[in-house]
Amino acid sequence: MPKYNGVEYTVRPLTLGLRSILVELLEERNRLVFDAVSKLDLKKEHEYNLKIKRLEGRIAQCEAGGKDPEQPKRELELLREQMLTDTAYLAMEDLKTRQLQLVDMKLICNEDLMKTFLENALEPKCEIDLNEEGAIEFLSQALADFFFRISANRNELKT
Repeated sequence: MPKYNGVEYTVRPLTLGLRSILVELLEERNRLVFDAVSKLDLKKEHEYNLKIKRLEGRIAQCEAGGKDPEQPKRELELLREQMLTDTAYLAMEDLKTRQLQLVDMKLICNEDLMKTFLENALEPKCEIDLNEEGAIEFLSQALADFFFRISANRNELKT
């Protein structure tokens, strides 16, 4: 549980109002992700993913049909080795990773959205100055706890 200025905060139970905040957070994050990656040339990533899925499908077919899957397994291993040495692919993956990290920082820097989150999602009621030292770390932890709670509830509903 996040702690700030000696006060320990917990995520409130998921109500309809709290879920609406989740929707706002996810909408903004999705918009930022789209902005960050839509301009990237992900053709190589898509090509590699397609080849991997095809090889995994061939392996599954071989195993299901009682055939030896060694050939497609070798091809898959070679493809993965090729990916690790493809400098253009690796550079684009690195750029994509860095862009997605910026998304999280931009989300946290959305002061209005973060104030709404803090005021409504945590108990006891949380009103902090986001410019204070330690506020960003606290906010990051509170968001992580919030999304963990959402994820745990989603998993409970599946079982």
